[in-house]
Amino acid sequence: MPVDPRIAANRRNWDDRVPIHVASAFYGVEGWLAEKRGPRAEEVRLLGDVSGLDLVHLQCHFGLDTLQWARAGAEVTGLDFSPAAIDAARALADRSGLSGRARFVCADVHDAVDVLGAGTFDVVYVSLGALCWLPSVSRWAEQAAGLLRPGGRLYLHEGHPVAWAMAAEEPRLEYTYFEEDEWTVFKAFPWLVERGDGRWGPESGRPRWPLSYTVLGVKDG
Repeated sequence: MPVDPRIAANRRNWDDRVPIHVASAFYGVEGWLAEKRGPRAEEVRLLGDVSGLDLVHLQCHFGLDTLQWARAGAEVTGLDFSPAAIDAARALADRSGLSGRARFVCADVHDAVDVLGAGTFDVVYVSLGALCWLPSVSRWAEQAAGLLRPGGRLYLHEGHPVAWAMAAEEPRLEYTYFEEDEWTVFKAFPWLVERGDGRWGPESGRPRWPLSYTVLGVKDG
């Protein structure tokens, strides 16, 4: 079956990004290794104790978030279509001492069930910046559901469509979108300020709008 040229171009793009991201301050790999950090507090609050659970991270890039769950006690599988990313993930697993609870598989996310097996995971985990690259979110969702055991959970934390539509330097919204005082976990725009709890948001007095959202779903059965 011929490869979608959009996916092929995107794969080349992500192959090129891997060494840049691994060395970047944004991901902070050396700090993560030194501090032995686990998952974000909000993720732990929602998913609870994952010790002994089988967790798959779709579109895992070079595996940093995947390995945080291994550090929390899960048996993790990371899947990504970039060979360079998977190589980097395996190297990071070795460096962190977590390779015994982690494996990384190079495959297109649309083939995840065929590659990894139907109904083999307790948790499907997806972190920021995954859905915006997909030609079909419906096809992706079918794969995520197919991977879960009955009663298994999907955790999705993603950038909000309103945020993706904004210009990076100085987007302008006249009025606050909603009342909730929660925001994203990374500096999505240069004008965001750190909140001190691992979150970023607009400075006081600016209108507030959604920067990210979280979905936690349970498979029937």
